[in-house]
Amino acid sequence: MIRHADVIEKYVNQIVNIFVDGDLVGMQSETRAEGSETKDSSRTDPCVNDSKADDKDKTQYIKHIDIRVETDDGGRYNITSIDIDDAFRQLLAVLLENGLTTRFMHFFVDGEKLLKTTIDKYFTYWHHRVFLDEYHINEKIDTLISLAIKSRRIPSPWELPTLYVRGPKKGQIRCQPMTSLSRVYASIIKTAIFYGNIDEAIDYIRHINPEDIANSRYLDDLIAYIEYRRDMIPCYALRKKAGLKNSSNSSELCNELLISERQKVDDRMHWGEDGSAALASLTAVFVNRAQNLWFSKHKVSFKMYYTEPTKTRLFIKKNVA
Repeated sequence: MIRHADVIEKYVNQIVNIFVDGDLVGMQSETRAEGSETKDSSRTDPCVNDSKADDKDKTQYIKHIDIRVETDDGGRYNITSIDIDDAFRQLLAVLLENGLTTRFMHFFVDGEKLLKTTIDKYFTYWHHRVFLDEYHINEKIDTLISLAIKSRRIPSPWELPTLYVRGPKKGQIRCQPMTSLSRVYASIIKTAIFYGNIDEAIDYIRHINPEDIANSRYLDDLIAYIEYRRDMIPCYALRKKAGLKNSSNSSELCNELLISERQKVDDRMHWGEDGSAALASLTAVFVNRAQNLWFSKHKVSFKMYYTEPTKTRLFIKKNVA
């Protein structure tokens, strides 16, 4: 691992990190009955997500695609749009304007299929790779395993009984703490994924003790989830050793700066498409420090702004005597 980390570290300054994520904002209904708060769900739009239901009525949402570009010399740029193709066209403009097209492009996503398809569509002939955020895959494993495994508690394999040597219980042995069975299974699978052992993780899921399974359908869903995203799952341990990114937390920061800080202050706030997109775009102008050009010449700048350079965390080789 250390030998391969040396190779990764050699090219770390030639990498541009691109974080892609989506954010939902409540959408105003076009029609509303007098004296009621019922929302009209008759309107259909490709940018609207109808996944959440409130009793019989479905609440509509405006979906923003947020992209954050980062380089190790401190370069930053934030992009937002309600159209995914428009967002990626802006991303191409940023990469071309700042001369980043010859670098290795590392995309970090949350596993949404549409994002992976769109990235491959726009960057087929460039050096790029898509990484699945470590937090999201761990969350998926925890969720599906908890649904698949029986609700039973067993002695924790991480903590052993201890002997009290002081206090009123001196001489007594503390009982071994209990933990849920699903937590033990999830921990083993996540450890295999962390070290890039995809086949071992899938094989372990398939050979879970049938007596511990409550619903095998969720195990099949987990295997299908991992298999489909196999190419997006790296060796997280190796990247962590080399000081590289493993998470898409920068995209969450982008969401917070451009969308959540103003448009999601109150969950009862609802927006029209045009107003929501305009406010997000104007916020992006200020975050990207391009307000002078916008207000003086009504032009958008795709030049990156710079902050303190990020120091890549280098692993330390200890001299063995």
